[in-house]
Order: sequence, then structure tokens, then C-alpha cells
Amino acid sequence: MKTNASKTIRLIYPQWQGGDIAHWFKGLPKEEISKGYFLGAKLLELLTHNTSHQTLEVPVSQEFKREVKDGVLDKSDILKQTKAAMKLITESKPDRILTLGRMLCVCRAL
Repeated sequence: MKTNASKTIRLIYPQWQGGDIAHWFKGLPKEEISKGYFLGAKLLELLTHNTSHQTLEVPVSQEFKREVKDGVLDKSDILKQTKAAMKLITESKPDRILTLGRMLCVCRAL
């Protein structure tokens, strides 16, 4: 039996690589400041936890490397995380995605 109900997923994406905000916070540990995006995603998850939507979380590295490749900060981590996000999305086949966190781009039709 086919229904018209749409499927929405909550995609927790605590990606902090790629952004360099530490220079705005002089005197504070760069590693902790840089991971502020991670904390933001986790806070959004807590604030929106009361839902019936399936929740998926993209695994994100906590290793603090800060390597620039091809002009992109932490490019290798971002690529791994984007592939992991695409795998979760492709497997769950949602109609809508509520992304909580920072997602640079997912450029592919489902």
C-alpha cells in the first residue's frame, strides 16, 4: 500500500572542519574554539529532540590537524564526512532533510 506521507530525517552533522573562527577569539585555545561548531550541532539536537523523525548522525573526526589542501582547510576530513553523509542519506531515502549543524554541500540528486 502506497501512502502520500513524506519521510523527513534529522541529520546531525557536527562538522567543525573547514571553518577557522579561532582568530576572532584571541587568548583562547584554538582547538576548543574551532570545535564550537560541533557544540552548536549538539545543542540543536538537544533542542529539537522531541520529534518522530528518524535521527541520523554523520561521524565527524575530532582530530585537530588544520591542514590546507587545494585551498580548503581540512579538506580530507570534509570529504570523508560528506561521503558518510551521502551514504546515510542515500540509504534512508528521505523526502526532506533537517540538517542540524554545518554542512558545506551535498551536491547530488537522490
